[in-house]
Amino acid sequence: MPKGSFTQCVCILLNRTPSLDEISQCLGDVAEIASQQAATEDWEFFGPSLTIAFQPKVNGFVAVDVVDRPWPDEMGDPDQDAALFGAWALGYFGPSAFPNGLARATSQSWCWEGDLDIVHNHTAFIRIRTSYVFGESDEDAPVLPEDYDPMAELDFVNRLTSALLELDGAICCFNPNGELLLDSAGFAETLGFHAEQETIPIECWTNVRLFSVETDWALMDTVGNLQLDVPDIEAAFHLDIADPDDINEFVRQVTWYLLDGENEVSDGDQLDGPGEHTWIASWLDTGSCDPPRQVLRLIPDDGRDVPDELKVG
Repeated sequence: MPKGSFTQCVCILLNRTPSLDEISQCLGDVAEIASQQAATEDWEFFGPSLTIAFQPKVNGFVAVDVVDRPWPDEMGDPDQDAALFGAWALGYFGPSAFPNGLARATSQSWCWEGDLDIVHNHTAFIRIRTSYVFGESDEDAPVLPEDYDPMAELDFVNRLTSALLELDGAICCFNPNGELLLDSAGFAETLGFHAEQETIPIECWTNVRLFSVETDWALMDTVGNLQLDVPDIEAAFHLDIADPDDINEFVRQVTWYLLDGENEVSDGDQLDGPGEHTWIASWLDTGSCDPPRQVLRLIPDDGRDVPDELKVG
């Protein structure tokens, strides 16, 4: 789903429901609170919320709301739960959120240290959602400003996330667009590493996943690159090509390459990567694994017969 009413969404999963006063005090040192609102009739759209000034000159604000129930990973049914389904379809749980994203995030949490049951047993969540259409009544008003910068947006969201992870009862942050879980220590460590290296903290926003295809084949992909307005990457490979850690670095490097707006990759291009052979690029309208989205697939050009499920065209 393209960015619309909301352009980013990051959540804090909790084992208790904090009050707006607690949230306000937590954010007081890092954000300018513009207003406070009661919950809407349907919690799916807004729980009790604060509006935070981000770029007010272009109507850029952040809604921080709290919902006193677990994250709705099934995302509703159009007949039996129309409000939930409608909120999900309109991006109220994140512009790229897709059903069962939390389940996929927990199954692909390679850096998580500890028992994931604490995540499954959360009882409430906070949403941090950025938007440029709050209070906008003109249907022709632009959804994004002319100088839209997703990096600046996500950096600001990181500041709010770091503060909210200090709340009593906070378990972790969950990025539904990147299907990523990080506890407070992991989030702080990742931010600190990138601050020292003066690099973009992409691991705070996107996940890299590993799937078995056949006995000796695997697929690794990124999820969440759309937050930065670049496509996700898939790397399909035989296990004797390279260590998965090297493939992980490779898909990240390709993401960095695409983040430079002057760089392009076309069907059939050959990219240097792990192993002795170049990797052939192919654009796919839909990737191999949920969530559905366009991906750039990379496969080593080593003459090996590719499994049917990985063949392009």
